[in-house]
Amino acid sequence: MQATATLRVSGGEARIVAVGEFDLATASTLASVLEQACAMGLSVTLDLAQVDFIDATAMRSLDWARSRLHAAGHDLTVVHPQPLIARALEIGGFADVVSI
Repeated sequence: MQATATLRVSGGEARIVAVGEFDLATASTLASVLEQACAMGLSVTLDLAQVDFIDATAMRSLDWARSRLHAAGHDLTVVHPQPLIARALEIGGFADVVSI
């Protein structure tokens, strides 16, 4: 399955809509868009409603983005994860540092 991540900016917030499966082969797609969003100096909302799988490679990108955003006084918020994705994020240690 193809993985995509689309960045949109509106009302002083960056929003990324991710679609597909993010693993070793596709995590760079998400990482690239997260990097672009972090460079904007805005809080970032990541919509995972259409993500079917996320592995540790992609979660490292989330951790990097969270750290960079928090250092700049901004937040990373994950919204609409499917139950298995929410569980993977929880197991990965993101339940406490990312608003799900």
